[in-house]
Amino acid sequence: MSNKVSRNIPILFQSVNTYESEESDIRFQKVKIWLCHTGKNHNGSYFSKEVIEEAIPSLSNTPVLAYVENNRSTGQVDFSDHREILVRKDGDIATKYLGKAIGIIPESNNATFEDRLCDDGVTRTFLTVEALLWTKFDDSVDIMNRDIVKGQSMELSDEFEGEWGDDNCFHFTKFQFYGACGLGENIQPAMQNSTIELQFTSTDFSEFSDEVNTMMEKFKNNFATNEIIETKQRENEDLKTKKEIATSFNLTVGQLSEELSRKLSEVKYETMNWWDEEIEVVRYYLRDFDDQNVYAVDRMNNYQDVRIPYSKNGDNVSFSFESATKIKYVPTDWDNGSADEVEVSFAKVVVDEHKEYAVKAINDLKDEISTKQNDYIELNDKFSVVQEQLTQKENEIEGLNANIEQLKEYQKSVEDKEKNEQVEIIFSKIARAFSKEELTEWREKVTSYNSVTEFEKDIKAFAYDRISESNKDVKVDFSQMGTLPIENDEKPEASESKDVWSRLSK
Repeated sequence: MSNKVSRNIPILFQSVNTYESEESDIRFQKVKIWLCHTGKNHNGSYFSKEVIEEAIPSLSNTPVLAYVENNRSTGQVDFSDHREILVRKDGDIATKYLGKAIGIIPESNNATFEDRLCDDGVTRTFLTVEALLWTKFDDSVDIMNRDIVKGQSMELSDEFEGEWGDDNCFHFTKFQFYGACGLGENIQPAMQNSTIELQFTSTDFSEFSDEVNTMMEKFKNNFATNEIIETKQRENEDLKTKKEIATSFNLTVGQLSEELSRKLSEVKYETMNWWDEEIEVVRYYLRDFDDQNVYAVDRMNNYQDVRIPYSKNGDNVSFSFESATKIKYVPTDWDNGSADEVEVSFAKVVVDEHKEYAVKAINDLKDEISTKQNDYIELNDKFSVVQEQLTQKENEIEGLNANIEQLKEYQKSVEDKEKNEQVEIIFSKIARAFSKEELTEWREKVTSYNSVTEFEKDIKAFAYDRISESNKDVKVDFSQMGTLPIENDEKPEASESKDVWSRLSK
């Protein structure tokens, strides 16, 4: 029965001042978090740089959180959202947070402000921090190693202050960080392009290449030591040496190796790089060769070792890719016989290739930023010209409005003068029919009339009533008007009744 070492050991926790560097400590996986940006966000709230700066001390020892489940779209294990459920607690309904801590933002988190060009074309100022994910939890580590970059949404404490602005946004004036939550592929962060990004502990690609080569050597050694190597006798025991093969081409061994490698490199396939961009890369890398076959690595099929037959025509070679077959790679001792034979470092090739794409992507991004900056300067200049023209037009309109107001005032004064003159003429004609008090009262009524005609009509009617009232008791005698006698015998119809004006008209 083999002995098994228990990893569950009783311990006593004690405060210490130092711990191992996260770059060499296998317990941690270092990430960079683009936590939040200034200005407006998708949740309808607004953060100023000053308010964010005041909240930075609350970042110390804040947890990095995530809820892990299978993504319905991809079927892969992935982060999800701010997962909460309703529960009954002590007879009341409460919310329960289901997300788990997968890491921490330490006290030494290098919090700083950085500008980022977002995918909507807007450059925003972000607060960035460095955090540590615990490698104890396989799911979160696997997700980050697979995707490199994940969406992120910060969580705030319930203790915050703010007010609603004229822009219908809630402007925070005070808050505290409560957590940074990793998000799944289909979850939109509240902050545009807010992410958690895996940081490589080695800052130089050559160090990464050395690590890969070291791991490959360990794998070779372990495989050779622990596995029974099944080898196959070659059909032709009298294989030619590489120098003999090269002689048939009139090439040196190095030249032949370069030619075989060059011809293999012409075969390419499309894949995704570390930034999820579609790129075209070389499919086969030469590992070794003999007089009939080359032994290569097929990148498109998970770096499978393959044997590909080839034929010679002078110094030219051609491959029978349709006859390629999978083989087992069998490590052997190094042959020091020829100085021209050089083993290819596949890790270096892959790293150099991705490094080339990385440099190109960075240069393209710099060019894009430069172009957008130039476009911004040009648009800003155009805006300044338009703004100046608009200000000039506003001044002209303001001057015209002032002239219009002056004309309106002048017109009103002329109309008032004409109205007063007409009213005085009316008063001069009927003043004898009014007492002094009545005249004063009617003068006060003038302002309530829209037109002089209406005023004249009312005051004359009043004057007529006044005159009629004063003359109702005066008796007037009217003389009778004689009529001529009727000369014929005809009598007027009894039913005909004619007034004096009708008779006179005849």
